[in-house]
Amino acid sequence: MRRLAVHHPDAVIAGVLNGQGRKTARSENFTAVRVASLRKNWKIPCYEAPTTPPDGELLTLQGAADQLGVAASTLLRLALTAWKEASNSGRVILPVRE
Repeated sequence: MRRLAVHHPDAVIAGVLNGQGRKTARSENFTAVRVASLRKNWKIPCYEAPTTPPDGELLTLQGAADQLGVAASTLLRLALTAWKEASNSGRVILPVRE
């Protein structure tokens, strides 16, 4: 959770933990409130969104696929595979939006 808290808000962390099949100490699913409570208890700082937008142009899935010269379905499959591998290994997870 420490690694995720640096990069993601509590609701996203709850989704990742639930997606991994993890449960709270009382065998409940994680929620943003439960993640926030755990963070406060363990003195883990909360996520702070960047004050400036990222550099570069934001693209839709189709726009990125067009620039790379691949089908949108290929790019989506690659992104979802990377997402799954990252969530299973505990690495930083990047959101995928279509």
